[in-house]
Amino acid sequence: MGVEQHLLLRIGDTNFYADQLQVDGSGVSLGKFPEKNKGKLLSLEEWYHVAFTYDLETGIACIYLNGQLQSQTQVAPTVKVINLGLRAIDPDPETDARQFFIGYSYDAFRQLCGDISEVRVWSVARTQADIWRDMYDVENPAEKPELRAYWKFNEGTGNIIKDWSQYGNDAVAHTDLKWNTSVEIPQLNKQE
Repeated sequence: MGVEQHLLLRIGDTNFYADQLQVDGSGVSLGKFPEKNKGKLLSLEEWYHVAFTYDLETGIACIYLNGQLQSQTQVAPTVKVINLGLRAIDPDPETDARQFFIGYSYDAFRQLCGDISEVRVWSVARTQADIWRDMYDVENPAEKPELRAYWKFNEGTGNIIKDWSQYGNDAVAHTDLKWNTSVEIPQLNKQE
């Protein structure tokens, strides 16, 4: 998810484990992180809550997996704004890869082999407590100006995904979506 060669959260890459999360923040002074690490591989057929934060003031970037800190790095930030709205005038995913995508990166051979239950984009670096509390839902999303996009992927049919934030940036699929309504998501932050 993100913009190729700008800011992208992905699973796997060339010379990197195919089942490990990685951030490529080459376009925002972050570089690639974390390093290749067999201890950070994701298991197949398992649901994960993934969150990525990047504080442009401190240069601290974090990946959280199921509400727990998985990886962290710090860089000297050189940008003050991250623009995920980069697009061509008439974007075509086959010819203009430098735009924001969910579940797809660059070309038809770099798609996510999995399901997505929700995607959120915030304008602030959320805390671990915030991430844990809101893992499954955001209360009153239209009243949170820092929540820039909130796609619940709960339509069940069609190729338009409603944005529940106050900004109304509905997502449009460039191919027909395959809706999976049989997955039961574990409520990890409700377990004791």
